[in-house]
Amino acid sequence: MTTFDSSLRERLSARKPLRIEEAGSLETSVAVILSPGAAGPEVLLIRRAEREGDPWSGHIGLPGGRCEPGDPDRLHTALRETEEEIGVRLDASSLLGALDDLHPRTPSLPPVIIRPFVFSVASRPAARVSDEVAAVYSADLAALLEAESTTRVPIKGLSAEVPCFTSPCLPEGKVIWGLTYRILSGLRPLLRGSVSACLFAVLAAAQALGQTPSKDTGSPRTARGHADVEIPHPPLPPPVLEEQPFPLRLIMKPLRRGIFIRLPIMDTDPNRGVTIGFMPIWVLNGKGEDEDRIVHIHAPSVTYNKILKITATYRYYYYPDDDSSLTVRAAASQVSDREVLAQYESYSLHNGDLMAGLKLHHNVDSSYRFFGIGPDTSKKAEANYTYDVIQYTGFLGVSPDTEDDWHLIFSHHMAGERIRNGAVDSQRNIKNMFPGAAPEHRHQNSAVRATINYDSRDSAMTTREGLFTEFFAESAERALGSEYAYQRYGSDIRYFFQPSKTSRWATAGRVKYEQVLGDNSHFWLLPQLGGKLSLRGFGDGRYADQGLLTSSIEERCTVGRTKAGGVTTEFEVAPFAEVGTVFARPGRMAARYLRTVAGVALRAVARPQVVGSIDFGVGREGLAVFMDINYSF
Repeated sequence: MTTFDSSLRERLSARKPLRIEEAGSLETSVAVILSPGAAGPEVLLIRRAEREGDPWSGHIGLPGGRCEPGDPDRLHTALRETEEEIGVRLDASSLLGALDDLHPRTPSLPPVIIRPFVFSVASRPAARVSDEVAAVYSADLAALLEAESTTRVPIKGLSAEVPCFTSPCLPEGKVIWGLTYRILSGLRPLLRGSVSACLFAVLAAAQALGQTPSKDTGSPRTARGHADVEIPHPPLPPPVLEEQPFPLRLIMKPLRRGIFIRLPIMDTDPNRGVTIGFMPIWVLNGKGEDEDRIVHIHAPSVTYNKILKITATYRYYYYPDDDSSLTVRAAASQVSDREVLAQYESYSLHNGDLMAGLKLHHNVDSSYRFFGIGPDTSKKAEANYTYDVIQYTGFLGVSPDTEDDWHLIFSHHMAGERIRNGAVDSQRNIKNMFPGAAPEHRHQNSAVRATINYDSRDSAMTTREGLFTEFFAESAERALGSEYAYQRYGSDIRYFFQPSKTSRWATAGRVKYEQVLGDNSHFWLLPQLGGKLSLRGFGDGRYADQGLLTSSIEERCTVGRTKAGGVTTEFEVAPFAEVGTVFARPGRMAARYLRTVAGVALRAVARPQVVGSIDFGVGREGLAVFMDINYSF
C-alpha cells in the first residue's frame, strides 16, 4: 500500500459520512477508482452510452448502478456494477472508504440515493466498454480538481449555469457536472491540507462599511495525456491551518461548514473619506445537498469615520438557491445616519417563467455631494447634503418562452425623499450654495416602468460570456401619487466574451444611455455620472443633468484560484477604461465635456453567486477607490 493510499484511508476512516434514508428512493452505488499516474493519482471516468429515456445519457460519470435484491450491501453493488459495466474486478481489500450519500437536486430526475465508494488499485485498470458504457478515460485527479469552471446545461426547460470540472482527456464539449462533479468535489478536502484566503468575503465586508446606496429609480437587475508508468505517490500533509502564510492564519479560522474571518477594515470613499473598524464575518455553506455552496453570510461591524463617528452595522446575506437572494442590513451612526434594508429577489419562479422582487429601504446618508447641473460643473462648487429616503420597489417579470432569453418586466417605485444640509463640516452646505434646490418638505415620487431585455449571459452576477440588452420607459404621474410628473427612458447594453471555457481572459464592455423629460424633476431624480456604477474616477453624483451617456471596457484576467470554506474563489485583475458625459438633450452633447477614466479592478469571484471588487480609477480630479459586492459590471 502506498503512502498516498494509507493517508487517504486514514482520512476517510476518521470522518463519519453523511447517510440519507428516504422512503421510495432507489439505492445506488458508484466506484471512484484511483490508480497511479505519471503526475500523481488518476481517477477512472466513463462516458455513458446514448440511451433514450436515460436522464444521464452521454454524460461523463463513474461506474456503478442500482442495488439489486441479491446484493448483500451497498459495497457489493459497487463491485458488481463496476465489473458488469467496464469489466474491472475490484475486491474489498482495495477499498479506501466511502463518501457522503447524495441525491439529485433537480426534482425532474429519478429519486435515487447514491453512495460513492473510493478504491485504489496498483495500476491503471484494463477497462472495456459495454452496452451501458461508450468510453473509458483516466484523468489526472489533482489537475481535474483544479480545473474548475462553469457550463450551461438544460434544466427544467431552462439554460442554467452549473459548476463543472474539465480535463484534456475528455472529448471536446464534454465536462464533468452534476452528481459526478459533487462526488469528486467530496474528495477535495481529503486531498488538500490547507485553507486559503476567501477574498470575496473580505470584499463583501469592506465595501459595506461606507456603502452609499444609489438612488433607486425602480429598475431591477436581471437574471442570470497519460503514461502507463507506476510511480510512488507523494505523501499528503495533514490538514493544518499552520501551512498558510502568517497573515492568513491571523485573520482566518476554518469552520466545519465554512470559514470565520477576523477582518480589520480600512475603507476609502470619495465622499466619506477614510473609515476604519473591525468586522467578524461568518461565511457558511449549506447542509446536505448545499454543502458545496455559500448559503449564509453574517457580517456585523463597528467602524469609525471622521464624519460619521462610530457606526454599528449588521449585514446578512441568504442564498436559498442559485437564482434567489435575501439581503438584510441595519446600521446606525453617532451622527444622523441610519439605514434599514430588506430586499428579496428570485429569478426562477414557476419553473423559470416568472421573476419577482421586493425592496424596502429607509436610509439617511449625510455624505452626499452636489456640484450643480451640467457637464462642466466646477469642483469648487461642491456642496454637502443629507439624503433621507423611505422607499419601496417591487417588480414582476415574465419570459414568453422558457427556452428564450427575452424578458418583460414591470416595476413600481415609490419614495419619500428629503434633502437637507449634510454633516461634513469642511464642506459648504447645499442650502447656502444652491438656495431653493432642496425644499424642506419630504418629496413623494411614484413611477412605473416597463422594461424589455435580452439576457444570454452565463450568469447575471459572475458573468464571463453572453449578451445583455435592456430598453426601458418610465413615467411618474400625479395620478399615481407622485409630486412630480416626468418621463424617463434609456438603454443598457453589455457584452462579455471569453475565448474558451478554460481561458483565463474575459472581455467585458458596456454602453449605457438615459434621458429624463419634464420640467419638474429635481436634481436627485436626474441621471448622475460618477461612482462605482458609472464612472469610476469620480465620486458618486459628480455630474448630473437630464441625459447621460457612458461606456466602459474591461479586460479580466484570472490570476489565481483557491478553495476556502468549501467554496472555490477565483481572483482576477481587470484593467479598465471608461468615458462618459451628461447633457440636457442629445443634441447638446459635446466632445469637450467627455470625462475619461483609466484604472484597474481587483476582483474575487465565488460562482455563481458572489463577486466582490476593489476598483481604483483615475480621472481629471485624481484617484477614486470603490469597494463593492454583487455588481457584475
